[in-house]
Amino acid sequence: NQIGKIVSEDSKNHSNFNVASLLDGNTRSYPIRYSTLINGGVPDTVENYPMNDFLYVAYGQNKQGLYNVATWEVVSLKPFTIGSTWNLGDNIYLYRLDRIKTKNE
Repeated sequence: NQIGKIVSEDSKNHSNFNVASLLDGNTRSYPIRYSTLINGGVPDTVENYPMNDFLYVAYGQNKQGLYNVATWEVVSLKPFTIGSTWNLGDNIYLYRLDRIKTKNE
């Protein structure tokens, strides 16, 4: 899977990460999680989204819309910035969201 290869390669420089998908109802994205694992990446468990520093999320082309998503997996990372973007074709993109550290962290 293309997404798993991208996440596995990029996450070598970004530990403490998780994956999600906003393309369908499977937000915890077990297919992306599995593909990442078989390509050598190790996403955190589905219970640990609030503890992660990076979130790889499959989403449509409107990246600004990510800041308004109400899905727990994304909201639990706020505040964040979009660190990287990969065009997967067919108006589907993979984004790496990077948590913005606050002074209390």
